[in-house]
Amino acid sequence: MKNKDIDIDTLKTLAKIHLTEEESAATVEKLYDIISMINEINEIEVENIKPLSNPMDQTQPLRLDEVTEINESKYYQLNAHETNEGYYVVPQVVE
Repeated sequence: MKNKDIDIDTLKTLAKIHLTEEESAATVEKLYDIISMINEINEIEVENIKPLSNPMDQTQPLRLDEVTEINESKYYQLNAHETNEGYYVVPQVVE
């Protein structure tokens, strides 16, 4: 990637930031470093590597699927202006 490929002025406008010329040059170099690192990662051969759900190759113990709290929605809705069949009723804001 060449210097002309990164339009730092457009990036500054989109990010709504002000950078001096020195900061702009340093930012461009940092962006090149990031792009270079991404290109190196893209070159890694991963064709025969099995995906891991856990890098430690362990299983996640699961808890029992038990109800631990009671449904108190009617209590919470006592202060609501209006409810209907367990749902809060609010004024329509989008036509």
